[in-house]
Amino acid sequence: MFPYLSGHPVVFVKYGGTQRQAEGEMQMLAFNWVSPERQKSNFNIYVPEELKAQSWEDDVFKKYFDLVTEGVQLLRRIPLPVDLVGPGPVASNPRTIRHMIFKDYESAIEYGTVEELQDHLNRVARLGYHTNPNPPQVTLEEELVFCYTDFNDQNFMFSTDTDHCPQRLYIVDFEHTSFLPISTRRIELGKK
Repeated sequence: MFPYLSGHPVVFVKYGGTQRQAEGEMQMLAFNWVSPERQKSNFNIYVPEELKAQSWEDDVFKKYFDLVTEGVQLLRRIPLPVDLVGPGPVASNPRTIRHMIFKDYESAIEYGTVEELQDHLNRVARLGYHTNPNPPQVTLEEELVFCYTDFNDQNFMFSTDTDHCPQRLYIVDFEHTSFLPISTRRIELGKK
């Protein structure tokens, strides 16, 4: 994988092993759900298979924050697949979670339940606060939701009309996307 190109890249391609497959499966799940939802709700939010769009500088991006918020909230409504076992991506193997709460942004193990994830995070908190007799406790709600957690500004692109006004929001880069308790998204937003 190579970094985002400056200016207007002609193409951006990600490739690799099982993690890229997991990212692709999460993006396809979002694409398949958002497409019909957009038609009945009149949304201008897209999960692309391919697109012609551009990212924006920070000062311009702030003007479109509400549209980005609406897009991420829309993704959160994607229903939990019936065959999903525990928190993580909709991938067959491995189902490790890519999220900034983990070292190198990836869980070392798969979690069969939310309780397993919560117990692991509490063990890490006890180790990290070993001099504190009362380390903070992590409490995760049981419900899993579709969590898009990579809030890099360049992951939100807009197509424009002839006056260069944004028409549609395209959400890209599903590498750090999984079904997780909603509170894990707050961690991501707090760091942005």
